[in-house]
Order: sequence, then C-alpha cells, then structure tokens
Amino acid sequence: MFKLKYLLFIIIMAFAVSSVLYTFDEDSEVSIGVKRKKTVYGSVLSLFLYDKPSGRFAKLNTNDVVKTGQRFTISVKNSGNGYVYVLSIDPDNTLYAIFPDEEYSKNSFRKKVGLTLPVSDEDETAFYQFDDNKGKEIYYIFVSRDPMKPLEKLMRKIPEDGLDLSEDTRISKKLGKLYRRGKKNILSRRPRKFKDNSSPWNIFFRKYYAKRYVFDHQ
Repeated sequence: MFKLKYLLFIIIMAFAVSSVLYTFDEDSEVSIGVKRKKTVYGSVLSLFLYDKPSGRFAKLNTNDVVKTGQRFTISVKNSGNGYVYVLSIDPDNTLYAIFPDEEYSKNSFRKKVGLTLPVSDEDETAFYQFDDNKGKEIYYIFVSRDPMKPLEKLMRKIPEDGLDLSEDTRISKKLGKLYRRGKKNILSRRPRKFKDNSSPWNIFFRKYYAKRYVFDHQ
C-alpha cells in the first residue's frame, strides 16, 4: 500500500513539472500558465527590380545599389489573411507614407493570394520608381495579422508631400519603436514547406513583423 502511494506521488509530481515546463501564455515563448496552441504564420516578402530592356525582374536586397529611374515592385504572400504597410525615408530625411495611401486605402490581402504593390486597376503591372534624389534611401515594410492601429494613426499624420523628420522627432521615435518590436517578432527565417508542397515561406511570425531595406541611391 505504501509503495502504491509513493508511486502515485511520483507520477503526480512528474506530471506537474512537465506542465510547468511546457505551458505557454500570450506574451512569452515559455512561461507558467495555461497551455494553448499558438498560431504561427509563414510569409514571403520580396522587392523586385524591373529591367525594362529585358523585361525581367531581379530580387532587391538591402544595401543594394539603385539608380534614378529604376522601377520596382513589392510582393507579399502569407499563410493567413493579413495587412501590409509601407513607409520610406528619402536622403533628405523626409518620411513618406507609401501604402496605404489616399488612392488605395484598402491594404488587406487574402492568404496565399497576397498583394503586389503598387496596386493597379489595369491588367498591366504597376511600378514604384526611384527619383533623382540620391543618397541613402530607406523602406520600412510591416506585415500584420490584424490592422495596426498605432501605425495607421502615425501614417495619417504624414502629409502627402512628406514629413521632415528633423522637425518632428516624435514620429521618428514611434516608427523606430514599431520597427524594433516587429523585428523581434520574427521567429525564424528558415525555408520550410507546407504539407501541400507549396512554395517555402521565408519568415515566420505571430502577430506582425517588420523589415527594413536600405538602398544606396546613386
């Protein structure tokens, strides 16, 4: 009888310890709390430079050299429905709200269908284009599971002709904070395939993530 009670006590303690080690909450990777399954999203974010003579697209990476007149697109696909936001800072330290804008206020996309920017009402592909303002050019791109209210509020404060960040440092600090938080939200960048053998997703996240592209505009 004593051995049976002792064995039962060991089993209960082992179960209690394992529950502590493998329980999750909403804000941290591992902690004491209620065990629940977290949803992890896979995403592909790409910038493509368009070469007019050949009609081909080449992937743009951060720190690439770009030139005036070159055209590019931004493409995002996600394993779940989501939202995308794009901002840029030109060499004069002027901040622009690239997308969504007044013309295309709807920035949501459907899972695995994704969204290609800029949005065009026509069948032909539309492009962004590098202007003649040379120097360091920065693009911030946010991909989110839900609408990002703080970012939307920030973007509404940016005039159509841009905002001089030297005159409003608060906007710069808020953007930096959202970016740093989004950068930390990236769980993994390792390619991985889904069960249906669809293309590998190169970013994994939960709520939202952020990427920054810096180009040397010559």
